[in-house]
Order: sequence, then C-alpha cells, then structure tokens
Amino acid sequence: MSELTDRQRQILRAIVLEYVVAAEPVPSELIASKYGLGVRSATIRNEVKEITDIGFLSQPHKSAGRVPSDQGYRFFVDNLSATLDPRSSDRQSIRNAIDEDEPLRELLKSTTKALSRMTHLLCTAALVRNGDVRVRQVLISGLGPGRALLVLVLENGLAENRFLGIPATATIEHIGEANQVLADHITGKNLRTLLVHELPAIPNPQVGQVVKVVGQAIRDLAEELTRLQVVSDGEEFVLAQPEFQRDTDAMAKVLHAIEQGTDLHQAVADTKQGQVTIGTEHDSAPLHSLSILREVFFVGTDEAGTLAIVGPTRLDYDRNRMLLRLAAEQLSMAITSALRS
Repeated sequence: MSELTDRQRQILRAIVLEYVVAAEPVPSELIASKYGLGVRSATIRNEVKEITDIGFLSQPHKSAGRVPSDQGYRFFVDNLSATLDPRSSDRQSIRNAIDEDEPLRELLKSTTKALSRMTHLLCTAALVRNGDVRVRQVLISGLGPGRALLVLVLENGLAENRFLGIPATATIEHIGEANQVLADHITGKNLRTLLVHELPAIPNPQVGQVVKVVGQAIRDLAEELTRLQVVSDGEEFVLAQPEFQRDTDAMAKVLHAIEQGTDLHQAVADTKQGQVTIGTEHDSAPLHSLSILREVFFVGTDEAGTLAIVGPTRLDYDRNRMLLRLAAEQLSMAITSALRS
C-alpha cells in the first residue's frame, strides 16, 4: 500500500468524511476552506492530484471534485479511522431491543431490526453452520391424542420446535419412555452425527412408534440446521442510498444480490475475509458496490455466528463499526445469560 504524507492523510480523511455525508464529489476548495490545513487551495489541488494518481481518489468527470475509490476507503479503514465510544442512547437502544428470554432466532430478528433502524442500512445475522454443535436438550411433550411438540436445544443457544403427529394411542407414559430414549441417545451428540443416526429398536411397539417419528424429525432438523441460516432487516435502506438511486445499473446489481441472497449471505458469514470488505474486494461482482462490516457473536467463548452491516462503500465506517461491536457484545451477553439461567 502506497504511503501518504501527513497532509495527504488529512486531505484523504477529510474527503472521505465529506463524501460520506453529502454523497457528492468533494472539491479541493471545500477542503481548503473548511479544514484549516494552513496552505493555499492550489497546494490542496496538487496534493489531491497526487492522491488521485496513487489510486485512492477518483474524479467522475473533469469539472467535478473527487470521490474515494475502494483503495481509498481501504486506506481510510486501516490507517485513518477512529475508535468511537458508544453514546448512552446507543447502549440503551440496543439493550431495549435485546430480550434474553426470547428464543435465539427472535433475538437475531430483534437485534438486526434495531441495528438497521439505528444505521439506516441492511443488517444481517448468520448463524454458524457447524456440524460439530452438540444437542444440549431434547424433549417431546404430548399435546393431546396424536399430537406432540418436539423441542431441540443446541449448545450454541439455538432452540427449534416442531409439531409432530404421533400414534393417537400413545400415552403420557409412552412419551415419558420415549424421552428417556432421546436423553440416552440424542443428548450430547453433534448435528453431523444426527444426520445419519438411527435410534435403537424399542421392545414396546407404542414407544417404538413415537421414537421412530421423533428420530426422523430430528434427522430432518439436523439437515436444516447444518445449512447456513440468515436473518436480515433493512433492505429498503440500502436501495434508498443516493448512489443507487442515481445509477440504475448499480441498483439492479444490488437488488439482485439482495434477492438472490446466496453470495451476500456467504460473504456475510465468511469471517476469514476480516471485519471489513469493501467493493471490489468481494469475489462476487454484484457485491462490488457494497461494503460489509462483520462482528462475531458468541455463546460463552464459542463462536455462535456473525452480525453484519451491509451498505454502499460510502458509509460512516467509524460509527457503524462502533454500533456493530456494541450490538454483537450485547447479543453475546444475552445468549450466554439465557443458556446459563
């Protein structure tokens, strides 16, 4: 990465901050008059030209000011960004949205909704797709003749409920015996094992029928839970951004990425790419006009998933990264507390 002088760093930071707010090319005259760098406009123009030649800025047309390039945003994030402290109102907004008594999926929905409203961007949560996650608890409850509820709780905090049809002649005692079989043969096993796991033959045919139905339901659940699971909120905020309103081609690509989902969801969940990926750093072309900010959330010390903010490359990296860290911390605390209670 090319080095910049201290003055060039100040100018680049100023252009990024101004462009984030105005979504319009930033003229050198504005930097000279507003940021008090102690030099004439001509000097600022020369510095801006050098920064442009390096590749950190671009000029949409000859009479326009400059806008940051993907390289410029990357330099800003890596070298010029500031670590902000949350305001008390930010903390309160996140706390109000997160209720540790909610099931994990509802927690993710309320967290992404709150974060989306705070940032005016798309917010996404992806659960870890991990076949090694173990079953913490499994239970079936009778709901009347021929009906039962299966509850499966994983060590990462995820709880799944399924209504099942069981033999109408199954009694509370039969269901109790089936629960003992599940406790002995399902609890503690990981999802990968459950994909192919067969429960033992049961001498009592009534109990055996219940166990057979539940065993198939658990295999179906294991298959579902080892696929990537994503919760999102705020798609409308991304599409409303001025750069996409002005550029119908960029709008179409972003809309495709959101509607198709697969590439975007995989990018959100791919923590190997780091906490921030910008524009053309993404492998998928429809994501080239977007930035993704990521934070991992945990159950205790175990990784449970990724919380992300998705927006145009022109976004307030400092504030949005602070809000994302805050939300991930609060979400981790809520999940961990719920499992320990």
